[in-house]
Amino acid sequence: MSHEPSDEVSAVGATLASPAAEKRAPVRKSIPRLDDFDHCTPGAYFITTVTTGRLCVFGSIADERVKLSKRGLVVHQCWLDMPNHRVNVRLDEFIVMPNHFHAIILIEEPATPPPLGATLASPAPCVKPSGPQPASLSAIIGGFKAAVSREINRLRSGAANDLWQRSFYDRIIRDRRELDPIRGYILRNPASWPSDEHNASSTSPESFDAFMCSLHGTATNVSKLAAAGDASVAPTGKR
Repeated sequence: MSHEPSDEVSAVGATLASPAAEKRAPVRKSIPRLDDFDHCTPGAYFITTVTTGRLCVFGSIADERVKLSKRGLVVHQCWLDMPNHRVNVRLDEFIVMPNHFHAIILIEEPATPPPLGATLASPAPCVKPSGPQPASLSAIIGGFKAAVSREINRLRSGAANDLWQRSFYDRIIRDRRELDPIRGYILRNPASWPSDEHNASSTSPESFDAFMCSLHGTATNVSKLAAAGDASVAPTGKR
């Protein structure tokens, strides 16, 4: 892939309702994931991945728009290409920012029958031998990050060394009342760059967690929800 950066290429992805006809293309404190929550479960997830040291290698912001670098274009294309390799994945809104990536991803029921002993009412839990299960969110995002690094290294050997933070953030999207606002959050990300929690120059950073608290009209933070066993809040540690 040898595209040059261009002001004509946006870092914003398409939604399911309006496919990309035009070419729209923190260090966050990790919270221990919930051991009893199955991240192979079909559903919609909001995910965030961040570059090591929050370095702005994917592009820059100008006039509230993202201008992608060559590496940013690779991120954009690898994400769009994912459903070609993951039959249980559908993509929704996403955006490549200068030093991080936000997306909504939908994991669907696998086409294969459930494991022996499982019922529709009580599916068998994901077995965890070593490493993430192939259809799990961890495997999907890990594969995406690996593909980005591989393609960037094809452009220039070693250019993707230490590209990503080892962790990524995920949050289960409960329903439509959360889905549409989170789509808006992603679309507004370039305009919100001055106060972005991943912007090292921000003097008053605003987090996604704070956004979700304001959405639900509560000051309860994600840490408290996770400690209380709320399975819809499952930020990830190291993946």
